[in-house]
Amino acid sequence: MIFGILHRIPTWRKVLDECQRVLRPDGRMFLEEPSAWAVRIWDLFFHWNHPREALFNRKELEDQLRMSGFLLARRIGVSGFWSYCVRKNA
Repeated sequence: MIFGILHRIPTWRKVLDECQRVLRPDGRMFLEEPSAWAVRIWDLFFHWNHPREALFNRKELEDQLRMSGFLLARRIGVSGFWSYCVRKNA
């Protein structure tokens, strides 16, 4: 499970590749991440200073999930937050 941490890691694409590598065939992974615009708004108010190179939008995240070898089983989104259940492409 990945809960709101990828947007803090500039090498988040490599993280997804590694998750796919270690997951069992047909295994599932759950993740929840905010869109880049939501993170930028938080940074305006809270000054958390997220690394800009780590931010992504929904399409970029979904494209990378597919490129890493995941199939999107379920997606739920509300106000810039996206939750996923993905399955390793066996």
